[in-house]
Amino acid sequence: MFKHFNPSEILSPEGLMEYEEGNLLLQGFAIKSLNIIRENIDEAIFINHGGLRYRGYRSPDENAIIEGSAHFSRHVQGIAFDCTIKSKRYELLALCAIMAGAKGIGYYPDKNFMHIDFRTSDSVICWHSKAGKIETFTIKTETIDSQRADIFLKVLATKFGVCH
Repeated sequence: MFKHFNPSEILSPEGLMEYEEGNLLLQGFAIKSLNIIRENIDEAIFINHGGLRYRGYRSPDENAIIEGSAHFSRHVQGIAFDCTIKSKRYELLALCAIMAGAKGIGYYPDKNFMHIDFRTSDSVICWHSKAGKIETFTIKTETIDSQRADIFLKVLATKFGVCH
């Protein structure tokens, strides 16, 4: 299950204690999809790193102390990850996530991460933080295929305001 990640990279401190007691609080399909994203982007994805410990699964108590977190956070549900990549090709990370089944994608350039979750939805709900404001847009997944991936990458780069 943890092909590209060890438990401490994706579980909070309380989640890690639960895991060590035999309880896995991540949804299996979410970690499987995260592994697919990692394989397709072909670079390391950092979730819990440095001093950051609450970017994968987090308990309700841990979630309550995170500034700006939703009361019914998908992190608490075990289906969300806040990801950082060194290349900063977040439009490519978004495309890989969508192709792996992600339905919630939020880009936070000021904090250098992308939120990816596996909620239930007919379309992909995307948002990005720009100058303290959240802007949203949706994507119908049937418009994405491998033949149009380059065009779609450009659209994502424009929507997310990613420049290289």
